[in-house]
Amino acid sequence: MRSVPLSEVADISGGWTSPAAAEGDVRLVRTSDIPTGEVDWAEVPYAAKKPNSVGHYLEDGDIVVARTGAGSVGNVAIVRKPPRAVAASYLIRIRVTTDIKAEYLLWFLRTPAGQEQLAQRAVGSVVPNLSSQRLATVVIPLPTPAEQQMIADRIVRAKGYLDLSSSALNRARRLLARAPSSMWRDLVDASQARGEAWVTKELDDIVSVHDRKRVPLNRNERARRPGGTPYFGASGIIDYIDGHTHEGNFLLLSEDGQNLESRRQSIAFQATGRFWANNHVHVLGVIDSVNTAFLAQALNESDLQAFLTGSTQPKLPLNRLRGINVALPDREFQDTIMKSFATTASLIAQAKAAVDSADDKLASGWTAFLAHCFSSSPVTPTAPPQVTEVARNSMNNRRAPGRNTFKSVLAALDQYPQGLTPEELFSSLDRPRSSVDQDVDAFYFELRRLVEYKDVEEVRTDGASLIRRIK
Repeated sequence: MRSVPLSEVADISGGWTSPAAAEGDVRLVRTSDIPTGEVDWAEVPYAAKKPNSVGHYLEDGDIVVARTGAGSVGNVAIVRKPPRAVAASYLIRIRVTTDIKAEYLLWFLRTPAGQEQLAQRAVGSVVPNLSSQRLATVVIPLPTPAEQQMIADRIVRAKGYLDLSSSALNRARRLLARAPSSMWRDLVDASQARGEAWVTKELDDIVSVHDRKRVPLNRNERARRPGGTPYFGASGIIDYIDGHTHEGNFLLLSEDGQNLESRRQSIAFQATGRFWANNHVHVLGVIDSVNTAFLAQALNESDLQAFLTGSTQPKLPLNRLRGINVALPDREFQDTIMKSFATTASLIAQAKAAVDSADDKLASGWTAFLAHCFSSSPVTPTAPPQVTEVARNSMNNRRAPGRNTFKSVLAALDQYPQGLTPEELFSSLDRPRSSVDQDVDAFYFELRRLVEYKDVEEVRTDGASLIRRIK
């Protein structure tokens, strides 16, 4: 397989310089519009300044690459059915020639090898920048057009499976995130249905405040004192350092931050032993008749919106915190509830860990799959002469259009579950190309990949080799 610089198979140009506008005639594609690999036209704004040449307009199949920005340089997307649109100045447009398929180039640039080349060509440590000239030197492996299409088709099909798997994991993650609240409500409802006695108390009656001992440390200060003591902020542990500000059994409650409203993370948590608290979390001692973990969970399930101040940055000041009401059963029943809660919470944590592990494996598997698709090892095998002759005769003596037409090898094998010889399978396909030899090469390339990825299997029956679909 030969390799060529990108400049040999594509025209490369910079984007159009214009501010974004809420209304207009021409869309302006930005870096933020391409994170998924395709442009989301519903979110694309308009260009305040129209381009002065039709050459700036995007066409179907164009590829855009982010040229600047920490964390975004090298992001790649393909343009599909664009309205009148241009790429913004911080994007580079690639328009492929007839020697390379746009989908093939897109997926190669998104492989680890492609991303590494883009990263190597970006200059600047603070704000990396990728120029059109440096992008033009990226080296692209260039198999035949038939092989390019097969690689792109296989990746698109695998990406569909990946998206389904990712969606399933995300659904599981959302269900697990809601599980503690659902379990808490069930336990509380069951208790109250049995007529258990609950009393409502203000926090001021059941906690003591220990905020004066809090000491904030910035990242550099924490780096200078490495250790094993948890360092708490508004949403939990954010670091581990040497030393401590508090020791004992305490309830920590967020003092400020958007999480007080969004509740993406817990706002209340128990801290035991030695720990360090910064000035973004209230440190509260809890009286003996109240289970600290129970109180933390009760606050996590409470609507505290009425106690918050601040229009831009939510804050729970100490004077308002004192007036929060909490319903409590007796201490013995609090302990019983938290024992059940802790057991189930441990199972939920294990399930979350399993989901995260599956997600990591999915991501690493996808990266390895992409790398394999573009490795130098997949070389199209040469077809045996006798098979080439059979194929040539088959191509030269096609039946009339009334015969069954097969769009792919897999579709053909679906029609013959008992299997077909390679010669019979090739003869059943309707995939005309510029030459019979090109058809044979493409057929064997596809067949080898299908066997490799266990979509089909080769079996020996009475001395003959049969290809069968694996269901």
